[in-house]
Amino acid sequence: MEVMICLALMAMLGGFLAIKSGKLISEHRNRNELAKLKSELRLTRHLSRSLQADITLKLTQSDEGLVLTRTSDEPDLPKKEVKIFPHLTIEEEITNFYAGNGYIYFDNKFEKFNTLVK
Repeated sequence: MEVMICLALMAMLGGFLAIKSGKLISEHRNRNELAKLKSELRLTRHLSRSLQADITLKLTQSDEGLVLTRTSDEPDLPKKEVKIFPHLTIEEEITNFYAGNGYIYFDNKFEKFNTLVK
C-alpha cells in the first residue's frame, strides 16, 4: 500500500514537472536562437571588415520563422546564404548594408534591433 502511495505521488510530481518543463524548453529555444542570430550579425560585420566586402543582410518573416539572408558579390563569399530561425519572429522586414570600409548603413528599424547585439 505504501509503495502505491509513493508511486501516485511521484506520478503527480512528474505530471506537474512535465507541464512546467514545456515553458522552460520553449524559453531555452528562444534564447539559443537569439544567441545564434546575434552570432550571425557579428559574423556578417566581421566578414565585411576583414574581407573588405560589401554585404547585404536581410531579415524577413516567413511561415518557417525568421529568415536571415546574406548576399554579396565578392568572390570569396557565397552569393547568397540563407539561415532560418524557426522560434524567432519580427513584425517588419529589416535590411542592413555592411560596407567593406567598416561602415554599417541601416535604417531606424535595424538600429532598435541592433541594441540587442553587443
